[in-house]
Amino acid sequence: MSMNIVTREGKSYEDMWEPGCFAGAILAAGTVENSVIALHAPSGCSIWGTHYRADPITTGIYTPILSTGIHEPEVIHGGTKKLGETVRDVIKRNKWLHPKVCWIFTADATSMVGDDIDAVAREVEGETGVDVIALDTPAFSGGYNLGANLVYAALIDRFADKDVKKDNSINIIGPVLSGSRNWSQDFLEIRDLLEAADVKINTVLTYRTNVEDLKDFAKAKANYYLTSESLPNVEQISDKLGMETFGKDLILPFGITNTEEWYLKIAEKFGDVEKAKKRLREDMHFLKTKLNQDYNATWHFHDMFGKRGALLGRAPFVSSLARCLFYDYNARPVVLGILAETQQAIDSAKASLDEMSENLDFDVLINPSYFEFGLAMEKAKVHFSVGQSVDRWLSEGMDISNTPLGGLYFQSHFNFVPWPYAGVRGMLNLMTEFSYLMDRVKIEPGYLKAQSYLRAFLDREKKEA
Repeated sequence: MSMNIVTREGKSYEDMWEPGCFAGAILAAGTVENSVIALHAPSGCSIWGTHYRADPITTGIYTPILSTGIHEPEVIHGGTKKLGETVRDVIKRNKWLHPKVCWIFTADATSMVGDDIDAVAREVEGETGVDVIALDTPAFSGGYNLGANLVYAALIDRFADKDVKKDNSINIIGPVLSGSRNWSQDFLEIRDLLEAADVKINTVLTYRTNVEDLKDFAKAKANYYLTSESLPNVEQISDKLGMETFGKDLILPFGITNTEEWYLKIAEKFGDVEKAKKRLREDMHFLKTKLNQDYNATWHFHDMFGKRGALLGRAPFVSSLARCLFYDYNARPVVLGILAETQQAIDSAKASLDEMSENLDFDVLINPSYFEFGLAMEKAKVHFSVGQSVDRWLSEGMDISNTPLGGLYFQSHFNFVPWPYAGVRGMLNLMTEFSYLMDRVKIEPGYLKAQSYLRAFLDREKKEA
């Protein structure tokens, strides 16, 4: 049994969906309370930005976005004046929100123009009294983890007191970077579990984050990261503040086995292990009351047993969910597409998956193109796939039933039950998702092929007529 690592060295084609830096910046800033965003971008990028903004709306926060919507003249001659008007306008229009922070983000074209966004920020901040933070966030500079990294670092730098007394609390960093499309509900479950084990949470970057609370950011003993990606700006500032980096090599709590391992490790370091065990017993009892002697649950586990699956998504989510499928369902995750921006995330995923290689042969594709991933699924003869909403057409076009559990909500807003995937209780939501998926595994491929045959027959009849 082995884990076969497949890299993309020497490949000349790209067909991956890769949201860039300004997407991550919008996602991170979108869950800061009383924030508004001035997006210095053409109208096309503005549409994308509004879609990404919809992701944090599930947390109960609405973050207005107003775009400069620049055209060719501004790209040629500069759009600083238009940016200033837009920043003033987004603050004025949203007085009802009592904005405390106005963000300025750039897209690719405006970044290349080189407008003086810092000068605009200083000028409008002096006029309005609202903190205006300008960040250069073109998509070509990196992925959305980089955008979040810039926002988190700017928040710490602007609002955190640097000289405060340490306690045994933690800051939670990057809920939106975990890789789960249900990240907002997953974070609430994670927070609830940590508090039940007496793990004291200081601040969160970012989930309904109030900038007033950020002044105590440096009180925390450590930053617990819900992403395995490197966030260099945040880590550099935190090191200077004497804060420990924790959790980048820790599995995420998706599934029973993962949750137990994750919970006891974090409770041992920052909380009370006995209280964590007590909460695990309570959640297992809750799960049993829902599933005991349930005929549907019996069939569900029977359907999942031995099925071969493919997973495509962000590194921490895919590695955690693969372990959940293998250890909790006895399914076979044989093709894993790991999307990562930094080597740290790749190495962390490999380490998390290594244990499975003692009992399973599987391929790990590092940042695969869709073409590569499709070929790998075909070769492995998988029964199902799990991916992001934008990946679904790839799998189902190959008659492989798919469920989108990861990624962002781009083009897939609000089609979820407000219940986590994370934790022992989250198994109920995962079981529901996988139950529907298994129904499609048994029915859809044959139906789709029949429809394809019928269309071909009708097309031939039409031509002959």
